Amino acid sequence: MLPFVEQPAWRVVPLTIHAFGLAVAAALALGTARARRRHLQLGLDPHVGERLGWWTLAGGALGAHLFSVLLYFPERLRGDPWLLLRLWEDVSSFGGMLGGLAGAALFLARRVGPAARRDALAYLDVIAWVFPASLAVGRVVRPHGGRVRGRRTRAPA
Repeated sequence: MLPFVEQPAWRVVPLTIHAFGLAVAAALALGTARARRRHLQLGLDPHVGERLGWWTLAGGALGAHLFSVLLYFPERLRGDPWLLLRLWEDVSSFGGMLGGLAGAALFLARRVGPAARRDALAYLDVIAWVFPASLAVGRVVRPHGGRVRGRRTRAPA
């Protein structure tokens, strides 16, 4: 079991900056740069790829929060319906992945012309190529924040 390590936080009035927030920003910067290079390598339009990336990120953020609130903490929602609007609270990795896929599908279905639609799988391949490294950056910090812990079991080692 991983030990609990308090996440560092820095108070910059009126904001509090947490280590996980910095990890997310670093993952975003890393993923965006890698995706742009990959689009150019594959001869894809980096502008379409960037728009797709933002739709994927927006869907991921929304999905991460809604999945967590609706499926993990519905009792909190009954007492505080405004929780739905506080996207920075309670997130789920699975919800983020599903929301990201939904955002990408929505973008490709509604916003892309016929030429780019033919390349939809190539654009999605770029996201699949970038995503694991970006997720790993957040996972380096998140377990040490005490949110991803299990319980001791009696199972044989």
